[in-house]
Amino acid sequence: MPATKNNLIKWFQIGVKNNQSHMIIECDTYNFDDFPIYTNSLEEFEEEYKKVSSRRNQIMEVYDLKIDMNLQMNEDRAFHYPEGFKVQDLYYPEISKVYKQGV
Repeated sequence: MPATKNNLIKWFQIGVKNNQSHMIIECDTYNFDDFPIYTNSLEEFEEEYKKVSSRRNQIMEVYDLKIDMNLQMNEDRAFHYPEGFKVQDLYYPEISKVYKQGV
């Protein structure tokens, strides 16, 4: 079932307690259950982000566990990616190469 605000708050607090930096909310598109994935570095985040896509699941939200929880919980959808993360690098690597080369 989709995550409630109470679920999100609980999961956020667990991530903070465990000294994680980001929380990805993944939706299993088979049964529509939402669940958290915690990461602690840009590399871990990129790896988990790719895994979600490879499972054909959907990323519902991304929380930065170092930013105020209430501020993020009051957003319609939170998408606070780690610094240095670029979505297009994962989904469109051939286009990203062109942009990086300045062509």
